[in-house]
Amino acid sequence: MDRSQYDLCLEVLKRLDDSGILPKTVLIGSWCLPLYKNFYLGHHDISSLRTRDIDFLISRRTTFANKVDLPALLEDLGFVLEHSFPEGYVRLIHPELILEFLVPEAGRGTSKPYPLTELGVNAQRLRFLGLLEWDTIVVDFGGLKVTIPHPVNFGLHKILVSSRRTDADKKAKDIKAGVEVLRMCAENMDGPRIVDLFGTISQKQRQRIIKSLEASGAEDLLKMLD
Repeated sequence: MDRSQYDLCLEVLKRLDDSGILPKTVLIGSWCLPLYKNFYLGHHDISSLRTRDIDFLISRRTTFANKVDLPALLEDLGFVLEHSFPEGYVRLIHPELILEFLVPEAGRGTSKPYPLTELGVNAQRLRFLGLLEWDTIVVDFGGLKVTIPHPVNFGLHKILVSSRRTDADKKAKDIKAGVEVLRMCAENMDGPRIVDLFGTISQKQRQRIIKSLEASGAEDLLKMLD
């Protein structure tokens, strides 16, 4: 990522922290990758993908004590509110960054966005996000305490969601990131943790992960999960 994008991201996180929002969210997506390098002392070959997307996962159980007009909070930084049609969910758009809030989809699911009235926005509901909030870690990001998924959860989730991708490029990027993170975990004595988490998800989800790993040629991970 370039410096201007990093500085803008850090300023956004600072404002969310000052407003009491950041401690109640989980930062997910590709911005976690450089943070995992630091978590494992940085001695790993893992790609840091430059992306405009900053995704925040919010538990459906989360409540906010104070109302915060999030679009107004970030307006002077150049963020504008964009509505997605026909789905109805919103994102905060900037030439350098795109902010979006997500919640785990439950039950049969719905295309309607999840209201976050205390923040003046809403969240998109997506499958499999529960895997990212099961186990989290707190890391330093520019002097801020940021919650992100444990790398084992992140890696398995990336490979799982790749199985639902229709865009070949996005599918390949998800598998690459997932495999790199899981290999990093295994190198740091977290192999048993990968196996344990893999055993807790549904058989259908396990089959999706195995199929994606087979397609990627990740024989080392397949052997671990056998």
